[in-house]
Amino acid sequence: MTLKVKDAYDNWKLEHSEQARNQLGESLFYFIKATIANNFGKRFNYLEDAVGESASKVLLYIANPKVQIDDICNFVTAVTCNTCLDMLRRRQKRDEQILLDDGTGAIKPRYIDKLLLETLLKKLSNQEKELVELKMDGISNENIALELNTTVDGVKGRWKRLLPYLRTQVGGG
Repeated sequence: MTLKVKDAYDNWKLEHSEQARNQLGESLFYFIKATIANNFGKRFNYLEDAVGESASKVLLYIANPKVQIDDICNFVTAVTCNTCLDMLRRRQKRDEQILLDDGTGAIKPRYIDKLLLETLLKKLSNQEKELVELKMDGISNENIALELNTTVDGVKGRWKRLLPYLRTQVGGG
């Protein structure tokens, strides 16, 4: 039988036995799964790894003898939700990314993406077209900044504002 997280946590704090630790772990996993299912429902499949990651974070934190947690349920819920949101953001960023970053600040487009972007160029202003064309040619942000007579942060800002529009145009939301 699985104890409630609060009861299992209180029991573990008192006993520090192997049985208490196992009950706490079991309770945490059930609680974390329920939290993810309640808060993220249909996206649960994306978040299966979040159960283990959340449990690890919680267990590492509470293992410190100096740590006092007044409400373990709220603590676990907060850790779980933040872990899930971080994972969803990372996944969304990967899924929505039109171009692939090679780690140098230069963007290397895949062939199909390049064709799609070339079609979209007709809908863009001259400045936007120039930025996209430079990115498509694999030019680094530093060199684009020199070309456009702006800063690297200016290039990144323009690109950041332009990407949502491009995603919308290709049906990416």
